Amino acid sequence: MARGARRRGVRPRRARRGGLYVRGGRRAAAELLGGAARAGGAGDGGADDGAAGRGDRPTAVFCANDLAAIGFMAEADARGVRVPEDISVAGFDGIELGTYVRPALTTLTTAPRLLGAEAARLLLAAVEGPDAGASPGAGSAVPAVAQADIEPARLLVRASTGPVPR
Repeated sequence: MARGARRRGVRPRRARRGGLYVRGGRRAAAELLGGAARAGGAGDGGADDGAAGRGDRPTAVFCANDLAAIGFMAEADARGVRVPEDISVAGFDGIELGTYVRPALTTLTTAPRLLGAEAARLLLAAVEGPDAGASPGAGSAVPAVAQADIEPARLLVRASTGPVPR
């Protein structure tokens, strides 16, 4: 992903581990937005906990899931950082809650039921033997994962993303 971003002129930064829940998103935002004023929030270490200053602030973040992105937006708001005017935020999941937060969350959405069904099919094929769930013409040397039929994710652009801040 980083290589593709660089080809498009985007300078990706190192990933931050915050966690997969709202609190983790807040923690990641506290680290990335550390120099911004803080109006309050749970358990993140204070107004400036060694995070990047205003000049080092990213222009966009992509969170591991929508709950983390919602937490990131909440902490950004608490620190006076406007979404999407100062920073764009996107998540991954497409959970319904993302449509109710303000600004509404941009997200990559998948089909979890279809993913689960495909995972179950692959698991059963692996348990039954290398040739049991193979596609026609597929040899047993091809790993089952290479034969997965997964629907691509769809980007739902909402109000949490915008032009790069100047």
